[in-house]
Amino acid sequence: MAGGVNKEPHGRLISCGYSFWENGMSIYSHAESSMDLELTDNGEWQFTDREQSDMEGGTVRVYRVDPEFPEKIRAFSNREDLPSLSGLKETNDPRYQVTDYSSSSHISLVFDDREIGGQPRETRTINTKAARQHGKDDVISGFLDLLKSCEREDMLISEKKISPKTHGIFGDTEKPVSSGKDVCPCCGAKGVTGKFCFECGARMPGR
Repeated sequence: MAGGVNKEPHGRLISCGYSFWENGMSIYSHAESSMDLELTDNGEWQFTDREQSDMEGGTVRVYRVDPEFPEKIRAFSNREDLPSLSGLKETNDPRYQVTDYSSSSHISLVFDDREIGGQPRETRTINTKAARQHGKDDVISGFLDLLKSCEREDMLISEKKISPKTHGIFGDTEKPVSSGKDVCPCCGAKGVTGKFCFECGARMPGR
C-alpha cells in the first residue's frame, strides 16, 4: 500500500531494471528494450538503456549515475512496497485472446540481504501487466520515470549502434563519446577528432 509500512523489508539495493519484448507472426518482428541500473565491481553505479528491433537495429547507451540516486530508488521501493508486487499474477480474458502477437514486460529488483540475515543476491521480479491489472499503474509508471531520469546527456559514457538483423552482415558499430571539446557546437555530434565535424561539416573551434 502506498505510504504504508513496508511489508517485505530488504537490505541494500544492488541493481534494478525494466525489460520489455514483443513478437509478431511475421519474420523480423521481434523488438525489445531494457533499462538497467547496477552497482559495478568498482563500486560505481551505471545505467544502461537498450532498444533493439530486428527491422530497425538499435542502440545501447551507458551512463554514469550520481551516487545518491540509487537511494531514491530504494526509498521509492520501500514506500510503495515494490517487492510485494512480485506475487501478483496476470489474468487473461479468454474472450480477447490474441494469437498472432505476444509481449511481456517486467521490473527486477536485486537486494543484498546479508545485513538482515538473508542472501547476497535476493531477486524480486514484477510482472508489470499484472501490477497494472491490480491497480498499481501509478506505482509502475513512477518507477519507470525514476529510471528514465538517469538518461542525462552530460553523464553519457558510450553509445553502441546495433545493426538490423535484416542487414547484419556489417556487424555492430561503436562510437566513442566525449563530453568535452570533441563535441560539435553546431549539431552536437560527439567524438569529432578532425578539423571538421563528420556529421554537418562545421569547423571545430580552435582547429
